[in-house]
Amino acid sequence: MTPKDKSKSGRSKAVRSAAKKSSEKPRSTSAPGTLQPGPRKRKPRGRPEVRLSTHKSRSVWFQARASWPLRDAPVHRLVEARVRSLRAPQAVLAAQWENAGPTNIGGRTTCLVCHPANANMIWVGAAGGGV
Repeated sequence: MTPKDKSKSGRSKAVRSAAKKSSEKPRSTSAPGTLQPGPRKRKPRGRPEVRLSTHKSRSVWFQARASWPLRDAPVHRLVEARVRSLRAPQAVLAAQWENAGPTNIGGRTTCLVCHPANANMIWVGAAGGGV
């Protein structure tokens, strides 16, 4: 760097011009600390692409159906329901169930039928098939 490149402050011309450029940012009209909206997404021109899946619209429908009218139940209502269930009369069990097996198979029960003449005979249907 030559002595001609230095100004009175001792900084070079390149440093002064970089500092000047960085200080030339447009001023915001809002108060300091206020969030400004970011850049907007540009909308594509022409026809939109054909959607081959409807999973998003189906999942939105399912969530809205499962959580209607509120996403979570108010806590005081949950506590009231729990207390009410504890105060309800308990059923008297006349017989104990005995597991006949198998116990290593997972699945979902979809139906249960008792024999009309013999109450000790019960059939259970599974979602995956079988009785």
